Parts: sequence; structure tokens; C-alpha cells
Amino acid sequence: MKIYVPVAKEVLPFFITSAIITCVFFKFSLILGIIGIILSVYILCFFRDPNRPLNRDENNVISPADGTVIAIEQIKEDSFFADKVWKISIFMSLFNVHRNYAPQDGTVAFLDYHKGKFLPADSPESTLVNEHYNIGFSLKSNQKIMVRQIAGIIARRIVCYCKMNEDYKQGDKIGLIRFGSRVEVFMPVDWNVNVKIGDKVKGRISVLGTVK
Repeated sequence: MKIYVPVAKEVLPFFITSAIITCVFFKFSLILGIIGIILSVYILCFFRDPNRPLNRDENNVISPADGTVIAIEQIKEDSFFADKVWKISIFMSLFNVHRNYAPQDGTVAFLDYHKGKFLPADSPESTLVNEHYNIGFSLKSNQKIMVRQIAGIIARRIVCYCKMNEDYKQGDKIGLIRFGSRVEVFMPVDWNVNVKIGDKVKGRISVLGTVK
């Protein structure tokens, strides 16, 4: 089930606020007004929703987000897998596209929201203590994959479009994190990891791993 939230509905409140601030700034200073215009343009760019081609392949794990791979490790994941898994962490800067996508075809089998802190999203502690949303998918192969949306020091709003038992196709939009954040992918340890720390990845395009 493909979920699409019109960009206008997401950006409008922020853009109106920045436009009002810009008008107020211009009353006091030309420089402040220009800063306000830059802020308004940035907000429009932040909520951009690029139309990217997707080469669907059920054996590929596509990146759910734009950003930089900052950690790859094997951990014990208890909330959804109850098993050892690969965890691939992607840091999304203020200038990345902040859409999140389904890494594979699957059915939403697990949704888990945690309130928490707002540490910098590139810190190792953020994955455990920051506000985050877990989205677990059950695959046709009876295997599992999970995406974790993590708020950062600036990102204070996680938007998750998913609902329990909904079906998603690889590359479908599953959410959005506002203004800098971190996204993690959890997958079985017997799958191949195709990226390394420091790699730049793009949502719906880059292949993080392959199914064995």
C-alpha cells in the first residue's frame, strides 16, 4: 500500500511561519530580511520530494534514507527480532532529503514509539536514548527487517505514515524526520552488507545489503 502525504500539507505551516518572520525582520533590518528569505528557501528545499527511479529487486535491501553511513555492527535486537542482527546507521544532515522509504516489500508487523532525549543524531548513544520509532516488516520469505527513525538535537518531530498490517512495496514512502536525524536498518546477520562506514547513500537508490 503506497502512502503519499502531499508536500504542501507538510511544508505549509513552516513556510507561513518563516514568511511572517521574514516580514517582521524586514521592518528592522535588510540583512535580517535576507536571512529570513534564506530560511524560507531552505524550508522549501528541506521538504523536497524527489521523483527517483527505483530498480526493484526482492534480493536487495535499498537505503531507507539519504545520508552517510556512520556505523555498521552486529547487535542483539530484542524488541522485534529477538536475535542477533546487522545494524546499519545512516546520519541525515540538515541538507539531505529527509523522506524515508521501505527497504523491501513487506507487511508492517511491529510499530514501537519511544519518547526520549534529543542528543546529536551522529552520537552512538542516540540510537538508545533518543526519541525513536521502530517500524518492523514481515517479508514473504518469513524473514524480518526493521527501520528505526531517530530524532536528533534539531529534529524534534518524527513522522511515521505506517499502520499495523499494511503492505508496502520496496521504495514506498514510510515517513519523514524533520531537520536533521538518523535512520537505522536492522536485518538478519546471514545477509550480505554492501556498504562501508563513510559511504554516501541515497534513499530508493543505494543498495545497503543483499539477501542470502
